[in-house]
Amino acid sequence: MQNSSIRTKNILAVLLGILLLAGLYLTSLYNYLLFHSLVELFTIVVAAGIFMIAWNARAYLNNNYLLFLGSAAVFIAFLDVFHTLAYQGMGVLTDHTANTASQVWVGVASGRTLLHRA
Repeated sequence: MQNSSIRTKNILAVLLGILLLAGLYLTSLYNYLLFHSLVELFTIVVAAGIFMIAWNARAYLNNNYLLFLGSAAVFIAFLDVFHTLAYQGMGVLTDHTANTASQVWVGVASGRTLLHRA
């Protein structure tokens, strides 16, 4: 009886994931700026979650390496927020060129690469 309950939950999770991806795809066809903001918001939430886990686990750590990675992730999240707001067409930061968001994205991508290598 319990296997069927677990199987049903797994099927529902897969269906929810497929619906989410289909919704994101349709959003990208309808309005790319909305799609970009949704995807960037997801990455910001993930980076902030990494920071919160690292921050709350600091009392249980033998060394501070995980705390260092969490702190780096929160700064990457801040850069990602700035990149999202600087994207051309957002209307938040109006005194810039289209190149501003690209330059900030280079910083975000570099930070993520350093986190992955760490």
